Amino acid sequence: MQRKKYDYIVIGGGSGGIASARRAASYGAKVLVIESGELGGTCVNRGCVPKKMLWTVADALHRGTAIIPLCIPIQSMGTRIPF
Repeated sequence: MQRKKYDYIVIGGGSGGIASARRAASYGAKVLVIESGELGGTCVNRGCVPKKMLWTVADALHRGTAIIPLCIPIQSMGTRIPF
């Protein structure tokens, strides 16, 4: 196994880890991010961001206003789901 050298190692690919890694890389550092799950972490993938999107869409539907005039056709179900 070949050994590699890094200037900066980040443990955890959540929002903070990714921001830190990007900043270090912008200064020319060779960066390694160690993450056992999905990059972005809980907040981005399952927590804060999806919750805010759900609330925003639910509020718009409740008020009867359109956010994005876009529907995704679901042909196997024979219906259209607003996105």
